[in-house]
Amino acid sequence: MLEKIWNDLLWMIVNFSITNIMVVSQITFSFRKFMNEKLKISLFYCAMCFSFWTALMLSFVWRSPTGFWLWDAFLGSITSWMVYVYFHPRQAEY
Repeated sequence: MLEKIWNDLLWMIVNFSITNIMVVSQITFSFRKFMNEKLKISLFYCAMCFSFWTALMLSFVWRSPTGFWLWDAFLGSITSWMVYVYFHPRQAEY
């Protein structure tokens, strides 16, 4: 039981980490700018949106914490958003 909780927590941390790197990090700023200006894709500026797709990818590629890919995507999106709002409260304001 404890191993499953640890694995699920690890999955959520990986999902948030990928999302945080792509949405907030200065390393990917030029990539985000390119995607937004040239291709008109603003997905890389939205932590909730990007974490949904990251969680979906993780559930297919790595493991599924809930056993159903759609619930995995919702779980990844909401947990990443909660952590994102905690660490980046000003960026989460609209």
